[in-house]
Amino acid sequence: MRLDILAARATGATTVAIPASLPADAVTMNPSFPGVSFELSTFSLYAQTNPTDASANQYSINLVNEVFKRTGGRPLMRVGGTTGDSVAWDQSLTVPISPAPGTSQTGTLTIGPMFWALTKLLAPLNALWMPQIFYTDTNYVHANENAQSIVSGIGLDNVGAIEISNEPNKYGGHTGPSATSAQ
Repeated sequence: MRLDILAARATGATTVAIPASLPADAVTMNPSFPGVSFELSTFSLYAQTNPTDASANQYSINLVNEVFKRTGGRPLMRVGGTTGDSVAWDQSLTVPISPAPGTSQTGTLTIGPMFWALTKLLAPLNALWMPQIFYTDTNYVHANENAQSIVSGIGLDNVGAIEISNEPNKYGGHTGPSATSAQ
């Protein structure tokens, strides 16, 4: 007996048959459906060659290009995640992110006006971006500065949406509208 059949019987697995041609009632998938998500704390490592070499990371460009060559869609790229929830904003920061990813420095993760311009290193992808604005900082001037940096760094035509935090329903200390009903 073949080992794959034996393993399927032992685990109670189900065999699935994939049709050779597309069924008439099949739903067409949007070619941009596959999304790429980068954790904010390490995004610069995927955009740049390394923390001291600000040239474009060709490996990242090639990887995303290979996926979307097969789908024919425009890449949808998200930058945020859990570290995006607790990042600090500093309008005067002269580097994209501090401390730089891959260093032994510790402390609060801070981004500044140069951060969102990192997306331009991946311009050959013609991606539509979904950047995240943190919700833990109750100083709304910081969120406004960050949003302006997103638009100037990425370009309004390349912003699909701005995500208001990763898990806004978990944040306290806000007296405005509920984060779960933000519009």
